[in-house]
Amino acid sequence: MSHFYSSEGRPHFGITAKSARERGLFYSVTEILRVLHSQGLEIWKIHSAIDYCFENPAECELDEYRREVKKGMYDDSALTLGTNIHDRIERILKGELALDDVEDKFKKFVEPCIDYFISKKFKLIDIEQIVVNPDEGYAGTADIVAETSNGQPFIMDWKSCGKIPSRPHYTQKLQISAYAVATFGLDAVMAHEVWGANAYISTTEINKRGAEKGKHKFKVKAYRPEELAKNYKLFQMVCALWRDIEDYDPRVTSNS
Repeated sequence: MSHFYSSEGRPHFGITAKSARERGLFYSVTEILRVLHSQGLEIWKIHSAIDYCFENPAECELDEYRREVKKGMYDDSALTLGTNIHDRIERILKGELALDDVEDKFKKFVEPCIDYFISKKFKLIDIEQIVVNPDEGYAGTADIVAETSNGQPFIMDWKSCGKIPSRPHYTQKLQISAYAVATFGLDAVMAHEVWGANAYISTTEINKRGAEKGKHKFKVKAYRPEELAKNYKLFQMVCALWRDIEDYDPRVTSNS
């Protein structure tokens, strides 16, 4: 489901793209980044479709089978698990839930994240903060807005995944930079005052040695302020491309 926001940060998640445009709403950062081709994603879609067809031979007409394949090739279980992990992390950091009270099936994923956040002595500013950049015409929801122990502001996004990637997908760096500018301002990011990070939580990989043996793997990729500034310049180019392809510029329309 596509995510849209008003210029005041009011979310509109249950409407069509046509309705969003009629209201002059901002698209989410994630939606804008879809304009970039992802070879890995396309290969995954092809493999998923082949796997489903192999395991579920057609027993109906072609049009109906197409619909069945499209519905069956996407497994909602991974998305649901990720949502549950994010929810527990958010509630713990807000002080609404104790780590010891988290269900065992989620605690093994949540605990490394909380341990990391506490060990770094981060100062939490906000969680799930809706951020808007009317100058560039986008919005989104930042998982973590915080400061380091020495007062350095940063944006962090939780990423639950099967296997932790050796390096972040290029769109994830652009996403963090977009959230950073919408939160702390263009001047602060360009002056190299803001950090960013992706925190990866593996749902399948277990540490086999060391102090973390037996725990699910957890890895943080930090983006230095200079890298964040560079990535935002690239994101601005993506926004310009997206506006031209979509023939839609929310910066010049009124929305509510």
